[in-house]
Amino acid sequence: MFIFSFIIKPIAVVYQYLFTIADNAFCIYNRHMNIFVCILITFAIVGLLDKLQNGKWGLAGCIDQALNTMGNLCLSLLGFYCLFVTLSDQLDLSFLRLHPSSSVIIGSLLAPDLGGLPLIQSYIHDPATFFLTGVFLTSTLGCLISFQFPIFLGQLKPKEHPLFMEGVTYGLLGLIPILLLLSLQIDFVLLIPLFCIYGLLFLGLWKNKSLLLRLLQYLAKGIEIIGLLCFGIVLLSYFFHLPYVSMNILLDGLLLVFQITMIVAGSHVLCQLILHYAKKPLQSFARFCGIETMTLIGLLLSLGSSIAILPLYPKMSPEGKRINAAFCVSGAYALGGQMGFIAAMTDTKTTFFFIVFKLTGGLLAIYLTKRKSQK
Repeated sequence: MFIFSFIIKPIAVVYQYLFTIADNAFCIYNRHMNIFVCILITFAIVGLLDKLQNGKWGLAGCIDQALNTMGNLCLSLLGFYCLFVTLSDQLDLSFLRLHPSSSVIIGSLLAPDLGGLPLIQSYIHDPATFFLTGVFLTSTLGCLISFQFPIFLGQLKPKEHPLFMEGVTYGLLGLIPILLLLSLQIDFVLLIPLFCIYGLLFLGLWKNKSLLLRLLQYLAKGIEIIGLLCFGIVLLSYFFHLPYVSMNILLDGLLLVFQITMIVAGSHVLCQLILHYAKKPLQSFARFCGIETMTLIGLLLSLGSSIAILPLYPKMSPEGKRINAAFCVSGAYALGGQMGFIAAMTDTKTTFFFIVFKLTGGLLAIYLTKRKSQK
């Protein structure tokens, strides 16, 4: 308690204060932009300037590669986003007051900045339950289901799906100690559905790993098909004026796709510059950590945004792909957009523990993946 009150809490207060000042200075404090995204957008602008000079610095190709992903992003993400936001706006969710276990389901399906956190915050007033379901679950499982799955499964080649899904499995297992710790302060019955799913994961890894991976691939394919169907509904809603999606939500979704494309462009440029100017120091640090350089760069980028690793993912070794996929489940956005959104919606203590538990879950996922690789 002494350490938290006199050391950790002041650091968290100063960090949040500096973060807010930086965002206000750029006039960008909203859920679409934060200081980390701003840095990547700056690198994207550098790439655009190089494109004006016909690739004099060797960065113009990064912009072209990023823009090529925009169509697939629309297909995989736009439908999910529009329908999730529409449903969260239109459904009467007052039953959450009577059934707190429903907040576990909501938290496992919606990312915090896709409506999960404010939705749960409106109906769940117990601080421990709110942190578990509205902050931690939304930023891990919710983000994985509603945001990362549609993007990664839409962008990665089908041959890369098995390694990605295997890594995600270890990432989910890395959440178990944290869920058990947080469940000590709430009614454990709330988490029974989650632990049933984890029980099936353990059984699959122990008895028949190849069958489990095939089932996860079917899940990935199912999510991809649902994403296309959702996109079709959005398409029909726009052209035939159906009441399923409003123009404001559609415009917001298109802006999100544009933002992601520019983040990917900036990460392309940043990775190119890092590999050119800081290759040796990174190689030394990667050897110290026992991982490859490309894997390390992916992990560092994931702290700000998991989609920033998309340009690097095909270049990684099989172990690197598993490690980055595992880390993305919990560690992604720990210092990026999610952190900025949660800092704006909650207090300093909640933000601090959000960062701690997210990073802990990510590191546990890396440990489990490395240990399995060594075996």
